[in-house]
Amino acid sequence: MSGTGMSGFSAERLLAHRFEARRHAYAPRDAILYALGVGLGRDPVDPVDLAFLDETRLSVLPTFAATLASPGLWVKEPSLGIDWVRLVHAAQAAEFQAPLPPSAEVTGAARVASVTDHGAERGAEVVVERTIADAASGRIHCTLRQTLLLRGNGGFAARPAPRPAREPVPERAPDATAAFDVSPRAALI
Repeated sequence: MSGTGMSGFSAERLLAHRFEARRHAYAPRDAILYALGVGLGRDPVDPVDLAFLDETRLSVLPTFAATLASPGLWVKEPSLGIDWVRLVHAAQAAEFQAPLPPSAEVTGAARVASVTDHGAERGAEVVVERTIADAASGRIHCTLRQTLLLRGNGGFAARPAPRPAREPVPERAPDATAAFDVSPRAALI
């Protein structure tokens, strides 16, 4: 079964899509549970981990921002014609203007920043930008950029976008490596 809508896919319609503003309140408990869920706290006295787990001096993991004021499953909206069953979340980036506080009420304002056709067989690339700001002051905490590959929605442009040049992988050992054990209970959190 295809996830496309009845109206068919249109890059112009996607670029014109208006997202509903979202509000999201969170407390220190939410930020701490997130930190535990991504694996912090295996060593209960590690000072680096404790900075994200001790509510008396709590810092919030920057990646927590990706969970805040989300526009939800907007890609399933039939009028957009997205083949959401074949969608791949390809990348996530964040730029911070201010750290996330231990508790806050924030707003999320999202927009489709770009739609790029890579051809009928390769799909389309969509970048969604979301600004997370303090609900009371309007102070921006961060801007998130999510890259989605719409594998079933390419071939709409007269000519697909050229493939970006990629740097070759160096033929040497990596500069650094890191291995982390993940608690088998992490998924439960």
